Amino acid sequence: MLCAREQPFWVVIVCESGFGIAKRRLLAAREVIEVADHERLKAEPGAGELAAPHEMKKMARRMAVARRCLCDALPAELVQDPVLDMLLAIYQADDPIAVGNLSFYTTVSATVTGRWLKVIESRNLVSVSEGRVLLTDFGQAQVDRMLSAVIVGQLAL
Repeated sequence: MLCAREQPFWVVIVCESGFGIAKRRLLAAREVIEVADHERLKAEPGAGELAAPHEMKKMARRMAVARRCLCDALPAELVQDPVLDMLLAIYQADDPIAVGNLSFYTTVSATVTGRWLKVIESRNLVSVSEGRVLLTDFGQAQVDRMLSAVIVGQLAL
């Protein structure tokens, strides 16, 4: 998040002559500001707390839609993230999802989806039973933390 006092700094960097120099300085400035924002957000009251369940579900839907839009706008191989797509789909589902249907939620083939499913299962994020997949308690907690972090980050913008 840029506050008013930081605005002129960014304008100077963007308008500076020599694109390569400006780009390097801009990236360095972004990193400093992002680290500062991250530290500030961690220090704020309520930092580390989970967002309300309905807010996390809403954010999961928004992220899934945004992921689809990215894949529509850019070549899919540039923005593929089958693990995130699967975790968001499983998180949003009211019931366990059939393993055979998981590739519907990703931009990759069923074979690739199956390989990634084995990876996230080995990391104890999901459980596969009788051809159906659902988040483990650990997986649920991890996705809750991720979504809460995204919500906090969005509120900071």
